[in-house]
This record gives sequence, C-alpha cells and structure tokens, in this order.
Amino acid sequence: GLLSFARIQTAFFQSGKLRNYLVVIISAFISFFIIVLWSSSWNVVIPFTTRVGFTWYEIVFVVVMLIAMVKTLVTTSRLVAIISLGVIGYGVAVVFLFYGGPDVAMTQFLIETLTVVIFVLILNRLPKFTPISLKLQYKIVIPALAFGIVMTTILLMVISESLNSFLKEFYGANSYILAKGKNVVNVILVDFRGIDTLGEITVLAIGAIGVYSLLKVKPKQAK
Repeated sequence: GLLSFARIQTAFFQSGKLRNYLVVIISAFISFFIIVLWSSSWNVVIPFTTRVGFTWYEIVFVVVMLIAMVKTLVTTSRLVAIISLGVIGYGVAVVFLFYGGPDVAMTQFLIETLTVVIFVLILNRLPKFTPISLKLQYKIVIPALAFGIVMTTILLMVISESLNSFLKEFYGANSYILAKGKNVVNVILVDFRGIDTLGEITVLAIGAIGVYSLLKVKPKQAK
C-alpha cells in the first residue's frame, strides 16, 4: 500500500511537464496567501487620491509590452514566443531605468539577454510545437489569473504600509563613512548585505553550471 501510494503521488507531482509543476507551486502559494490574509487584518483596498501623470514614451513602452504579451500567448512559434518574452523583459528594464533604478535595469538587461540566448541555443533540441487544447488552456489560464490577482493584492498591501524606516537613514548616513561608497544601493548589496549577495551569486553560478552541462549533453545514438 505504501509503495502504491508513493507511485501515485510521484506520478502526480513528477509528471515531467513544467506547466504542471508551475500550477502546483502557484496553487500552493495562493492557498497560503489566502490563509494569511484571512487570519490577519490587512487593509487591501487602497484609495488612489492622487493623479499620476505618464509621459508619452512610458505609454509607448507599456503598449509594446502588452502587444508582446498577447503575441506570446497566441503564437504557435517558439522563436516568436522567445522574442516576445525578451521584449517584455527589456520593457521592464526600461521601466526600472525611467524610475531611477539604473543598477536594477542593467541587471535586467543582462539577464534578459542571457535568457534569450539560452532559449535560442536549446530551440533545436525541443520537440515540435503542438497546439494546446481548450481544456488545457483553461487549466493554465485560471491559475495564471489567480496568481496575477494575488501579486497585485500583495503590491497594494505593500504600498499601503508606511515607508518610514530607520534603515534608510542608517544606510544614507553610514554608506560613505563605513564603506567608503557614495552609491548607497551598491554599498548595501556589497557591504551591508554582502553575505546575502554572495549567496545569490552562488545560486546563479550553480544554475549557469547546470545550463552549461545540459548544453554539453548529447543524446545517445539509437542502436
């Protein structure tokens, strides 16, 4: 009985399909969020009393990202989907650049470039594109919409909190005195949170080694 149960749960969780893994992870995340939200007293409804003005080039980039997103969802070509995802990623990087985050934007540009290159390299190794049934589309769309709603709610909850923190004053006053750096963001990442940044670099390095090893693996010749 134990072995039978192990086979059933392994077949369910280890189906070999990435979309199933994502659905399970997203569903678990949404469930935990609902539990936390239900047992807390967060105020999610945020009254927008101020009017935010947008420049024409910001609107242009948002429209381009929306077009690329729709193209990613409806295309039957993996190459077009990869290019569309790259356009979305570069658009996000430009948004960071518009709102005063050049360091984050530079990182985003590099990651998007690396991601597109890796996807193009493995494109020929992927199986042929097969159309997705309507039933499977609903199976994918519903968790995706629920995840988008949850992330939007989390962002509204975050901006509803007070941004006053003693850490801002501490970093601003001590970044040059203690770390001899005028760029507060760089000082935080390299000095004050150096161990955390080292851990992130280690994770990226392990991932890069894994990708490199996968690219070097050759399928065995059929006898």
